[in-house]
Amino acid sequence: METHSGGVLGANIRRVIGNYPAGTARPSATAARVNPVRPIGLQLLYWAWPGVSGYFAPYRHLPVLAQTTDTVLWDDWAYNRRLLPLPACASFPMNFNLQNRVAAVAASSAGLGFATALTLAREGCHVTICGRRPDKLTEAVERIRAETHVEVLAMPVDMGTADGPVNFVQRAFDHFGRLDIAVANAGDPPSGPFAAKTDQEWDYAVQLNLLSTIRMFRAALAHVRNSDQGRLIALTSISAKHPLGNRVLSNAVRVGVHGVVKTLSREVTHEGITVNVVCPGYTRTELLAEMAEHEAERTGMTVDGIYANWAAAIPMERLGHPLELGAAVAFLCSQQAAFISGISLPVDGGYMAALP
Repeated sequence: METHSGGVLGANIRRVIGNYPAGTARPSATAARVNPVRPIGLQLLYWAWPGVSGYFAPYRHLPVLAQTTDTVLWDDWAYNRRLLPLPACASFPMNFNLQNRVAAVAASSAGLGFATALTLAREGCHVTICGRRPDKLTEAVERIRAETHVEVLAMPVDMGTADGPVNFVQRAFDHFGRLDIAVANAGDPPSGPFAAKTDQEWDYAVQLNLLSTIRMFRAALAHVRNSDQGRLIALTSISAKHPLGNRVLSNAVRVGVHGVVKTLSREVTHEGITVNVVCPGYTRTELLAEMAEHEAERTGMTVDGIYANWAAAIPMERLGHPLELGAAVAFLCSQQAAFISGISLPVDGGYMAALP
C-alpha cells in the first residue's frame, strides 16, 4: 500500500525519476509491473519488447532487467534519485573472451554475487552458484538461464562452515570437468561498535569472511592450475581499505583477505594464474537496504536520509549498480587482464580518499 501522497500515478512517476519523499514506502515490484498507469513510454516498451527484441540485439537485456526489480537491477537507478540510463555493462556483453569457461561464484543467489554470476554468464561462462536459501537459488538459476542460456549449476552452501567452500568447488569441478574461475564471496558480518562485539561474533566473522576465502582458494587452486586462464578473485569491501563507522568486524577481518590475496598472487602468478580483490563501495543491494535500516534505527534518521548521506559522500553522487561490480570482476577474469595480479580494485564511485 502506498503511504505517501500522489496516489498510484504519483507512485509510478516517482518510480521512474526516483523522487521518493523521505520516510515513504516504495511500491512493490509486482504492483509496478502490472500497473496500467506506468509512464506510457516504459509501458509500451515493456509490452512491445518480445516482438521487436530481435531487431535491437545490443539492448536485449532490458526486459529482463525490468522484471528483476526485487533483487538487483532495474529499480536501483530510480533509487539513486536521478533518471539515469542503465550502465553500459547492463546493455551488451563486453567480449572478454570468456566463452565456455567455467566459473564458481560463491554467495551468488542474490546481491553482488548474483550480479557477478549473471555478468560472467552473459560473457559465455558456465557458472556454479550457491547460497543458503534454496528458493533464492532456484530464482537465480531461472533468471540466468532465461537470459543467457548457459549451463548453470546451483547448490545450497553455507560459506561460513569448514566444508561448505570445499564442497562447492568440488561440485563445480565434478559437474563441468574443469574450473577456470573461482570468485570467493560471503555475506557481511554484523555491524556494531567494538565494545559490543563478543568472541562468538569475532569467530563468526573470521569464519565467514576470511576462512571462507582461504578454503575456497585452497580447494580451487589445483583445478585452476590446469586452466590456461586461471583466475582467483575475492569480493571484500571498501571497509578493508577505508574503515567504516560501526563496522569493526568487517573493517578488521576483510583486511586479512587482502593479505592472503597479495601473498598468493606472488606465489602463483608465474603459473599464469591471477589473484585479485574487488572492493565494492555503497552499492544498491538487499544487504545495503538492511544496513540502511540498521543505521536509521541507530541514528534516528529515515532510511531515505541514510541513502542520501551515502550518495552525497560519493564523488559520483549516486550509489553503485550491482552490474558495475560484476563488470569489474568479468574484466579481471578476461584474457585482456592477464597482466593484472595482486591488486585491490575499488568499485566505489571515487568514495575512498586514499591514494590508489
